[in-house]
Amino acid sequence: MTRRILPALAQFVAGVVVAAGAGIIPALLDSHTALAWSHVANVLPGYGSQCEDWYWQSGIHPCWHFDEGADWAALDLDNAQGSGDANKPVYWQQTGTDWSNVFTTVRFEQLPGSCTGIRVVLSPYPGEFHYMHILPEPSVVGTTTQNWYSVPGYVLGWRLLGTTAPTQPGCVWYGPHLHQSGDVSWSTPIYANWFASTPAGTGPRHMWSSSLWTHQIKW
Repeated sequence: MTRRILPALAQFVAGVVVAAGAGIIPALLDSHTALAWSHVANVLPGYGSQCEDWYWQSGIHPCWHFDEGADWAALDLDNAQGSGDANKPVYWQQTGTDWSNVFTTVRFEQLPGSCTGIRVVLSPYPGEFHYMHILPEPSVVGTTTQNWYSVPGYVLGWRLLGTTAPTQPGCVWYGPHLHQSGDVSWSTPIYANWFASTPAGTGPRHMWSSSLWTHQIKW
């Protein structure tokens, strides 16, 4: 299984995670923790209930990795079905406790490059999410529409983004899965669920429940 990470950034981030395991949570892990917010939306996994391990440091979920850069907190998600994980629907999903705690202004754009996917771009705040290694649904590209469901105490926003790719020519890729990431740099309102619980999955892997948020938007 091929793993390529930007070496200098990866080493730096790995050092940060080690420090976090020692009980020191540096600014990089949540560089905007001190910023005030009034609203919180939870972003859920787009596909899959298991994730590929990258690091193992005390307290930090081992599936988090940074192969897009030090500010991009990512998970590789699937259902441990090998080729059976191909051509499965992938969704943008966010939840909140009421209408003031869901993010209504996003734009869906095609991800550039040989690794195909969708960018979910926030507005008016900076920041975006990447759903990579998927075949984009043509009707979603360039749109801003989300589907909504609500009951008292719960609001769900969602959109079908595409399907997991069966191949990725010209892209570093190890088989059908969803690479889901968010820009957690200090200038964005995006946060990662670093300290999620870590139940064992199939083989040397871990679970990531479909109901467990991957990132939060706080504004």
